[in-house]
Amino acid sequence: MQTQTEDFSAYKSVVVTFILTGDCGDTTDPGYTSYQQIASASSGEIFSVVEGDVEKVLDAVIETVIPKYDPAAVATGRAPDGSLTSLNGSSLEYREVNMMALTFETGNDAIKTPLRIDSHTSDFTVSVVGEKVNVELFDPAGSSTLDFDVRFAVEDVITDFDSLLPRPVSDVNECDKLIDNCDDNAFCTDTFGSFYCDCKPGFLGNGVVCTNINECKAERDPCKGTGNCTDTEGSFSCTCGDGFMASSETAPLCKDINECASANGNCEQECVNTAGSFYCQCASGYVNTTGVGMGCTDINECSNHTLNECHPDGYCENEVPGYFCGCNPGYTGSGFNCTDINECEGNFTCPLNSLCRNLPGKYDCPDCMKGYRWDLNKTSCYDIDECVEGIDTCPPNSVCNNTVGSFECPRCMDGYDWTDSNQTACADVDECAKGTHTCPENSVCNNTIGSFECPVCKDGFNWTDSNQTACADVNECAIGTHTCPENSVCNNTIGSFECPRCMDGYDWTDSNQTACEGDYNQNTVLINSDFVLLSLLYF
Repeated sequence: MQTQTEDFSAYKSVVVTFILTGDCGDTTDPGYTSYQQIASASSGEIFSVVEGDVEKVLDAVIETVIPKYDPAAVATGRAPDGSLTSLNGSSLEYREVNMMALTFETGNDAIKTPLRIDSHTSDFTVSVVGEKVNVELFDPAGSSTLDFDVRFAVEDVITDFDSLLPRPVSDVNECDKLIDNCDDNAFCTDTFGSFYCDCKPGFLGNGVVCTNINECKAERDPCKGTGNCTDTEGSFSCTCGDGFMASSETAPLCKDINECASANGNCEQECVNTAGSFYCQCASGYVNTTGVGMGCTDINECSNHTLNECHPDGYCENEVPGYFCGCNPGYTGSGFNCTDINECEGNFTCPLNSLCRNLPGKYDCPDCMKGYRWDLNKTSCYDIDECVEGIDTCPPNSVCNNTVGSFECPRCMDGYDWTDSNQTACADVDECAKGTHTCPENSVCNNTIGSFECPVCKDGFNWTDSNQTACADVNECAIGTHTCPENSVCNNTIGSFECPRCMDGYDWTDSNQTACEGDYNQNTVLINSDFVLLSLLYF
């Protein structure tokens, strides 16, 4: 874009001036540098000002750029330097560019300024700067012809004055009648009442005088490196260099010759075309042994891990050309990316009831599951009877039942009971105290650890048989095993006996009824359980 702007300004013979009213940052920025180069190439300037100083800059531009009025310019269709309208007593003369600057003090009163307009002018631009202005255009008779408001530096263009200003009755086409003064290397354009001239492409000037542009200047390189440039009138030509040829497709530039399109450039493997040349190179997977793209030898990428991209858990197989990557056993993937296979998550081959342990690229079966044991060949796992082998953890005095792969402790042994709801221990049950024993009635119950015994009948009772299945009352009075005092009466009771009184003729010797003594006046003799009274009289 910068080159195009410079060329255009040179072609049109215009001066480019930049007025920057904001902060453009670092002046070394490429954009700012482009402004400097464009302004310098067109003999222009760059103004960096605050917004309030814009009017001062415009005054300076008008004073230095706009030439004084030259009546001869109207006849030729251009100002002497070929571009700008002159300023002369607030009047507009016919030029390609109409520029005028008027300055007024701020106020409320209307200010009228006469503005003479050349009859050949078809349009002009009014640029107004101010907070609020009202612009009216009056015809020579004093009638208002156009009314418009301009606010906040808005620019309005006033055009089409055919009905407002006097015009010539008829137009002469100076270009067709060849009465124009345009250069032979310029285009003539007719306008109503006049004409203007533009230099043809390849020429530089104001249209009246056009000079050939030397496109072959080194800094422009119009042939773009395809050949040597020769300047011609209004153009240039290129003498094609090596590797290029003339072509109507690219004229005047030369077209690159694609050497690879013919016989692959005589390359052994790959031909690479470049601008004006080409080169040979080996295909991927080959190495050049000659340095000129010939004599290509296969590279064994598998000989060094830095030459291939196979995964560390994969393998490399050399191919011609290239190489192949695969995954090692126990891994899955493309070979460039290999992931360990977890055999323990699939149909692994560990024996039933054994453990599986996944390892990088493999697995093993280190042991049987808890509750199982290897056989002698370690080919299968069998159930361990923890109860028989005494390796169970049932509480003492509890029942151990073997299960498949484990055991259970469902209850305490007979004569024991759980000490708590968690069944952590078994304690002896006192059947005698709880009344859960099975001793015969009237027998003695003795508690033992985990059981009880019935060793004897209670006092006053005796076993009825040798199996000790029942206890019967003993008649101590009948068999003489009672302990009643002599000469006392013995009465049998269930399980015992009693000595309620002394026999007739006897009486207790004391209050504790420990003995009976007889009445000496009468003796009573008991014989064979029959009472016989013998009265012995003593004199």
